[in-house]
Amino acid sequence: MKVVRCPNCRGACRVAPEAIGLLVVCPRCNGPFLAVEEAPVAPPPAPRPRRRPEPAPAGGRPARPRRSAEPVTPPGGHPGHDAPPHADPGRLPVSVLIGLALLPFAIPILWLIAPAVVGQEPMLSWAVPVALAVSASILCLAVIYTIDWSPGTRVKGVLMIVALAYFAALNLYFLKKQMVDEVRKFFGAGKDWVEVSADGYRVKMPTKPTQTDEQPMGQFVRLTCCRSSQKPPFIGEYYFVAGSSKSLGEEVPKGPAETDKWYNRAVDQIVAQSGGTHRGRIQYPTQQDSFIGRELEIEFADGRVRVVRIFLIKDRVYYLSVEGPGPPDEDLIEPFFESFLVPDAR
Repeated sequence: MKVVRCPNCRGACRVAPEAIGLLVVCPRCNGPFLAVEEAPVAPPPAPRPRRRPEPAPAGGRPARPRRSAEPVTPPGGHPGHDAPPHADPGRLPVSVLIGLALLPFAIPILWLIAPAVVGQEPMLSWAVPVALAVSASILCLAVIYTIDWSPGTRVKGVLMIVALAYFAALNLYFLKKQMVDEVRKFFGAGKDWVEVSADGYRVKMPTKPTQTDEQPMGQFVRLTCCRSSQKPPFIGEYYFVAGSSKSLGEEVPKGPAETDKWYNRAVDQIVAQSGGTHRGRIQYPTQQDSFIGRELEIEFADGRVRVVRIFLIKDRVYYLSVEGPGPPDEDLIEPFFESFLVPDAR
């Protein structure tokens, strides 16, 4: 047997010696080709009996018979094509697919090291680069597995998506504060807030509040509280609580020393009731200049932070708090705190 190769599919096959120079039919692509001898890939088996040539038709030269060839199995075990399976022009190696799909995940890493390089913190939270990386990676996988496209077209499409993702990340990192504020206002941060009047105070909250039974100061001072929430884009959900007491429930402290002791006890009760960790204690004046309150931050194990302001005005206690993911966003919580007013304080 002689080894020949089909010029159409490049598959190797065996033919009888007498078929060399004749047209044979490829057993893979069924295409006819002229048998040209190549080096045998295995010892030839015993020769088959020779077939008698068909008689030539009258008035013409004899027609060359078409013979069927036998496929050759190369040493690698893949019949037909001698090239390895990953060299199929319609597929890409698995390592290339994984590498291309993971390229966008370098965006959060760059956001992590960028402040140390450029000396500027991003205006947006970590949710932005993570969401950008995940969405870009999904798009890359969608392009990679588009079987109707050639490998070159798929690679170009993936590189274009990656380039756009990095360009978007660069612009979002250096986004100006003014633009962020405009976006937040457009989506409702500080826009069309509801003014709440209850128990001798007024304050603005992002949505219409509902009464809540929570007692942020425990049994130390019983409060009547209302609660509101807001979920700005790219940040997370914030919870707003406002409350007041009908009376102090004990003798009103007199003088700065007694007032400081009362505030220290109140702060300790608030921290203990919350279950978090106190991050510090500072004084903060209300809009009524003659009254001094306290502001404190409470950090929880899951990373949430609660900012609390309490005021002892005459014989009543007023409580305000904003809780959200990570460090407090001043642009979001200040409209709540700054709108607090006790009309009859004087």
